[in-house]
Amino acid sequence: MLKVAAGRKAEERHLVMLYKSLVLTVVDYALPMINISQNLMGLERLQNACLRIVTGYPRSTPVHVLQYLVGIPSIDTRQKLAQATITCKALQESRHGLSEVIFNELTALQSSQQNTSTLPHPRPGIGRLSLSTD
Repeated sequence: MLKVAAGRKAEERHLVMLYKSLVLTVVDYALPMINISQNLMGLERLQNACLRIVTGYPRSTPVHVLQYLVGIPSIDTRQKLAQATITCKALQESRHGLSEVIFNELTALQSSQQNTSTLPHPRPGIGRLSLSTD
């Protein structure tokens, strides 16, 4: 679809809108849960190819330049942001399904650390959470 639109001389801003609506919405849906680097590399290659189509720049153009020009971060950065967003939402909402999982992971991480400080558990009445102060 992007190639067809680019071949018909669509404006770059329209191509970016197409990419964001057709490709990134699907990628972003599963991105927080993808943990295999091969999958991320494949998605990164897909995004790079799409950015080249959108901008019309040759393969010799560095990818970070294309990302900057279009205003779209790398897939790796998008994944980290998505994971951080989900983590924050889960910690803010005590009834969130991931709240207990995150609490357990942080507790396990804390037990492997030496310097700790205590924080209340995200679910009231369950106890306290210790985190490293490093």
